[in-house]
Amino acid sequence: MTQEQYSRCRQFIYRHGRLLERRRFAYHFEDGPLAGVLSALGSYQNPDGGFGHGLEMDLLCPASSPIAAEEALKILDEVHVRRGPLLERLVLWIEESQQPDGTLLHPPADVKQYPHSPWWAGADPERVLALAGYLAKWGLGSDRFFRRVGDLFESLPPPDRVQGFGHYAFYPRYLYVRFAPGVRDQRPRLSELLRLLPALIEGSPEHHPLLSLPPGYEDVVEPELLRREAERWVGDLEGDGGLRPSYPDLPWWRPYDTLRGLIRLQSYGMIEGMQ
Repeated sequence: MTQEQYSRCRQFIYRHGRLLERRRFAYHFEDGPLAGVLSALGSYQNPDGGFGHGLEMDLLCPASSPIAAEEALKILDEVHVRRGPLLERLVLWIEESQQPDGTLLHPPADVKQYPHSPWWAGADPERVLALAGYLAKWGLGSDRFFRRVGDLFESLPPPDRVQGFGHYAFYPRYLYVRFAPGVRDQRPRLSELLRLLPALIEGSPEHHPLLSLPPGYEDVVEPELLRREAERWVGDLEGDGGLRPSYPDLPWWRPYDTLRGLIRLQSYGMIEGMQ
């Protein structure tokens, strides 16, 4: 990435991104305060401790939802926040919302009253795997929560038997088997998932899985693959500094996706000296 490309990305994010994206950029690249990120993120938190209000930009329903909870955990992981009242309230919401079968109810009851993408109008049973992965990574969550999630996971068919299993179905399972309690017992399943990763990258190059899916993959994939994916991501930057949209009819994701890729490139040590 050249200095000019980086500067265009910065301008694009500041011009088109939400306050949350702008503050995340400032935190990662301009020594901006963590408090600014947490304040912006906290504006999406509900009194019940969950998150909504369009934190996941394809679901504008204000009610708390599992996907918005995941988005909040993703950002907290990104800024290395592992404790604090915002997170404590969210963990409590996750555990209190869990159903006996291990899932969290989705969609929210009033989802149809607000703009939303059609895929968020149906059930989302595997979202809890991603939530469990983050909580386990940080040493949070109760035994009952993880026992229920474990039972759910054991009931799922292998990924190669799931019709249409793709990159966004990949990472909840990946987060779970990588970080959940009993992770040593999950090593064969982790290896199985990682064997699918090249095919997922090949099948959805416009989504840039290694630079978009959480968490980072620098310790589980070959450096050469990371380098090629980083070069392809940079090649997909458009003249205005924004990443080429993976969903042309959802242009509001461009600042978010551009920032996400920059943060991942930074974590891979690929844009040093650009700030």
